[in-house]
Amino acid sequence: DQMKIISHVQEILSIQRQYVVGQSSERLPVNIRNVVNDSVAMLFGSMEKKDISFRLDAPAALPKLKGDRTRLMQVFLNLIKNSVDAFNGMESDHKEISVLVSTATDQLLVEVRDNGMGFNSETASRLFTRGFTTKAEGTGLGLDNCKKIIEAHNGELNIASEGPGKGAVSSVLFHL
Repeated sequence: DQMKIISHVQEILSIQRQYVVGQSSERLPVNIRNVVNDSVAMLFGSMEKKDISFRLDAPAALPKLKGDRTRLMQVFLNLIKNSVDAFNGMESDHKEISVLVSTATDQLLVEVRDNGMGFNSETASRLFTRGFTTKAEGTGLGLDNCKKIIEAHNGELNIASEGPGKGAVSSVLFHL
């Protein structure tokens, strides 16, 4: 399992290098459920340490998405890690992250939900601004890169919160 995680980390670093120099990769059929499961496996230790429960709600049969698995994994790692970080400094007896996957005609929707800190409307308006971060050690590049990756996969990325203390929902909508 550790070798698999190391391999995924190496793939992610490779993505970053490709992104900088503008190289593109071949698009192959991707099982989004596997991408989410692999992302969660890489973050499981952080979730366990913070006593965060995780739930995946996805149909057994999902349409394959034609895309770059490694770049998609980068997106879901980032979104789920942001949810994990949303519990930093928060006292709660029930911390939960859930990923809900649903399909409609020619669409695949993946929602990453948490009941963490949430954010206000001013923060919401700046989330995809390159260089903007709410984290002490953040770079402000993650969500901007994620949005570009999703858009390159004929999709949309949105993040919303009903306000501070009310959690957040990251929605990724793929047009198949």
